[in-house]
Amino acid sequence: MNYLRPSVKRGQIAPDEEDLILRLHRLLGNRWALIAGRIPGRTDNEIKNYWNSHLSKKLISQGIDPRTHKPMNPNPNSSGNIYPTIPNPNPNPNTSPNPEHYQ
Repeated sequence: MNYLRPSVKRGQIAPDEEDLILRLHRLLGNRWALIAGRIPGRTDNEIKNYWNSHLSKKLISQGIDPRTHKPMNPNPNSSGNIYPTIPNPNPNPNTSPNPEHYQ
């Protein structure tokens, strides 16, 4: 029991609280104090720790990006690389892009 704040809950986060954390994180992002303010008896630090240790990993295992709450690989034909390929402005590596620069 927390003698300074007896209303603070201790123990496991219930499935309905977990669902609420997910929905609020989708709307509010990493604003832990705002999220905790909508879950009675839970502190912002407890919510943040639960997110970082359980929920973000759970979303990743389901193929969902924990920052955007969208599928990590929406294109099944892609190579799995999450970073876009930037075309090389100089397709011939033996020539410099600006020959006057080296004279």
